[in-house]
Amino acid sequence: MIRKDVIIAILATFCLTTTLLIVLPTRSSPTAGEYDSWVDVNDDGKINMYDLGYAAARFGTTGDPTKYVKVVNWPVAKQQTVFFQATGGGSSELYNVSGFGHMHLTWIVDSLSGSEMITFRIIGFIYNSSNVYHSFPVQSLKVNYTNYYGSFSFPLPTDVVRFDYLPAFETTASATLAFYLTYA
Repeated sequence: MIRKDVIIAILATFCLTTTLLIVLPTRSSPTAGEYDSWVDVNDDGKINMYDLGYAAARFGTTGDPTKYVKVVNWPVAKQQTVFFQATGGGSSELYNVSGFGHMHLTWIVDSLSGSEMITFRIIGFIYNSSNVYHSFPVQSLKVNYTNYYGSFSFPLPTDVVRFDYLPAFETTASATLAFYLTYA
């Protein structure tokens, strides 16, 4: 009888040990995860005791949770005026609009009469790896005496644009375009 109890105790211990050995390896310890720049308070590229010391010294404090973020490569907003005198048409200079998402264009045309019409074309340029550009029309605008002033906005699909001015034959009108650029 004692021998039977010993065998049962050994088998029970064996089963319990086997169960624990199977269960223990499936529990994983917490890992460090990915680098978080918000935790790296001194911005040295690694999270270490200096960062923990800084956080520990301020433990329990309260305040405004917004963070100051300084963006150093954000493009500066631009506003530009382009003037055309109506003798045969022409093209403007190239304007660098890189970093901006939308162009907001306003125009006013003086001295249009009757059926005279002026066409403005916005031409975009894309440069390839050899600095050779390919041009394509971005927008076109027809102006006559009924819409001699106005404005509209459109997305910019390119980093460089030019304005083409195509007046009616022998018109004496002059045109002023003004544009400003926004990020979205």
